[in-house]
Amino acid sequence: MHESATPRSDASESVSAGGAQSDPLAYSVPEAAQRIGMKERKVRQLVADGAIRSFKVGAARRVSHTALVEFIEKQEKSAA
Repeated sequence: MHESATPRSDASESVSAGGAQSDPLAYSVPEAAQRIGMKERKVRQLVADGAIRSFKVGAARRVSHTALVEFIEKQEKSAA
């Protein structure tokens, strides 16, 4: 299933073809920490260590939704 998304003025949010707002494509570090239920300090450490991929937009550090999913999947595999 492919869903088309149109960027809004806030680059971290998108609108689906039907006009309904979907989850952001990228999060600030505090938002990413909240999304996965971890302390912000720990997420910052994981980002610095490269365990969670991130990127910068100007001075702002962002973590993509995909990077969070990959991190969680990696943790699940290592716990198995």
